[in-house]
Amino acid sequence: MAVFTRLAEPVVFGDYLIGFAAAFIVFGGLFQWLMHAHFGVFKPDHAARLAGALLVTLGAAGALGLLGLGVAMAAGRLGGLEALGLALLVLGFVIHVGAVEVGRAHLLVNEVTAAGLLRGVLMLAMGTLALLVAQSAPLLLAAVGLAQALAAWPVLGG
Repeated sequence: MAVFTRLAEPVVFGDYLIGFAAAFIVFGGLFQWLMHAHFGVFKPDHAARLAGALLVTLGAAGALGLLGLGVAMAAGRLGGLEALGLALLVLGFVIHVGAVEVGRAHLLVNEVTAAGLLRGVLMLAMGTLALLVAQSAPLLLAAVGLAQALAAWPVLGG
């Protein structure tokens, strides 16, 4: 965060913070509780069935989130780039947190640790690159979201 405050113009950083907060609220309200509820009933002998049900449920929540973005755009509250940045950030949250929860359930200590470390490094690197390319809050939101999704690779690819 400290790096972003130095690289971003005040209005860009302010818009990024508002977008990040909004994305995190949407993530918590639509997705995070579903993942936690899923892992509260996780049993290894039913893993495939539970994972399938979780994916379907997350997909339905994602459709609801996209509908909300569409309504906000139609009402003139969000532009297309802002909506895209928010959607990519929420998607990054879902992919990273979901992968880490799966990794924890399967006791993949090394992979979960690597995903956590990679998340910090990639968010910093990709966020910095985004701000060097353009002073744009939607671009920064998208870069941070993409970084989170890519950081899940040690768990998802392992």
